Amino acid sequence: GIERLSESARRLEPALMARAIVAEKSLISDHPRLYSELRPLAAPCWSEQLIVHALLVRANGETLGVAVVYWLGRARPDYEERSGAYLFWDNVGLALATSNERQRVERELDRLQQLAYQDELTGLPNQRALETELEQRLAQGEPGVTLLHVDFDGMRKANNALGYETGGDFLIRTVGHAIPALLEDGEIAARLHRAGDEFACVLRLDPSGPARAAALEEGLDRIDLPATH
Repeated sequence: GIERLSESARRLEPALMARAIVAEKSLISDHPRLYSELRPLAAPCWSEQLIVHALLVRANGETLGVAVVYWLGRARPDYEERSGAYLFWDNVGLALATSNERQRVERELDRLQQLAYQDELTGLPNQRALETELEQRLAQGEPGVTLLHVDFDGMRKANNALGYETGGDFLIRTVGHAIPALLEDGEIAARLHRAGDEFACVLRLDPSGPARAAALEEGLDRIDLPATH
């Protein structure tokens, strides 16, 4: 077990692993052509009849990890005996590579999904996401929704005075972050156009839509903005 490993083996292991990664090949501590910088660390292990074997886990020309095998109290197995271990770790490497590729594809799909349905400036759903949401609600048999259109003034003036980033974009982000806090559970806000100051709020079907619109406007009027805006 691990408790049998000497301090010499514990010092050799990380150095052997690191050198194996750089060399892109598996290394055995008692190999006659072991790298010279590793020999001082390996020498005590020889006298202790302990062999450290750093096995690279690779697939498709890429190192995915390192497995360390210890041979205790015996000579190094010949290649035929070691070949089974090589085959096993090759299969592990293929499994890891397949898993990594699947995760990469899933991350890329999530990124594309985000680009397709999320407004980059505010983080809100975009117009495509809004249309999809409305279609789904109608397809699920909802009798209807209340749709509020939100448009604020002053963005062009802010752009001219302060520039896009600190002017209009600042206003769009501020309003885009404020609207969801004024909505109730099950209601969503979306930005309608990438270059504009228009938003839409999908609310539950409510005959008091005008009153909700007035309350939302009142809430937005309380946003804390710099005097320059």
